[in-house]
Order: sequence, then structure tokens, then C-alpha cells
Amino acid sequence: MEPHKRSKESWVRGASVLSLKNLALLAALLCGSGAFATEGSYKKVKGWSLYQNETNCSAYMMFENGEAMGFTYDAPGRSTRVVFSDAQAKSLQDGDSSTIDILLRQPNGTVDHTLESTIFLVTVDKDGRRTLSSRWLGPPALESFMKAAYAGFFDKERQIGVFNLKGTAAALKEVKDCSTKLRNIDP
Repeated sequence: MEPHKRSKESWVRGASVLSLKNLALLAALLCGSGAFATEGSYKKVKGWSLYQNETNCSAYMMFENGEAMGFTYDAPGRSTRVVFSDAQAKSLQDGDSSTIDILLRQPNGTVDHTLESTIFLVTVDKDGRRTLSSRWLGPPALESFMKAAYAGFFDKERQIGVFNLKGTAAALKEVKDCSTKLRNIDP
């Protein structure tokens, strides 16, 4: 079954396996918010490219299917923003707001539904690629992503994307440490 055609229920029963490939990620792919870095990555951790701007630190990965996923951490607010691209979202326009369910599959197979009904803002780049950026998610969002094996994004029952989070815990620990040091906050 095509990844975009799977239902939420079938994903909860068994996560799709998406192969990861360490591809260079251009920061411009996911620009659109002041939270994103405008310079090149300063470090790679487990395939994730780490970025830093004046206020936050981020991690992004380009996946083998041409889609990307990223996280930005704001240390003062202990908040996390998740971003992903979706080439199939042709009906979404720049500036649209959409409610997306994020399901996190744990390594033991259980599914965390805590981030269901997350609000995302849509940006469309000059090539027509849709990037969806979540609102700032409070604690324990960062820790939840660090523990998960897969993240699944669903629009009602339609699967938008499933991302293998292998290596994410190490990358997000670096992002959290970076943001904490950047903002001079005690861990």
C-alpha cells in the first residue's frame, strides 16, 4: 500500500519502514520561520544536520523519499517545533493552518497519542514544496520525540508521512544542549 494511502489505524498496528539515507540538507528547504538557521550546518549527529541561529538550535534530515523532517528547540520556553515537508499536499496553500495528528511509535510497539490535533502552519516555497511547521509544543514533546522509534503524521485517517527516528535521540540531545548554552540557561 502506498505510504500516503495507509490509514492511521493500520499504521498503529504496524509502522511503515522508511529507509534513511544521509543526504545533505540545504537550510533553505525548511526556511520560512525565524526559528530556522540561515547558515550551513555546524555538525552532523547520526545523520541529522544541526543548525544554530541567534536564539535557537535545530536538527534536520532529508529522507530517501525526498521529504524532510526537523526539530527546533527553544530553551527558555522548553518548547519544541516540529517541521516536515509533504510534496503530496497540493491542496494546501501558503499561510493555511491545518490540524495534524502526530503519533509516536515507541520501540516496544506502543503508540503515544499525546500530540494528536497539533496545529501546523503551511508554507509553500518557489518550487511548490509544502512545509508544515507545528506550533510550539511544550514539555515533554522533545523527550517524547527522543524516545520514539517512528513519527507518523496523519490528516484525519490519511497517512501523510512516517519518519524513522533512528538517531534522533542523540541529535535532539545535542539540539537541547546547544539551545541551553546559547540562551545561558541552567539545564
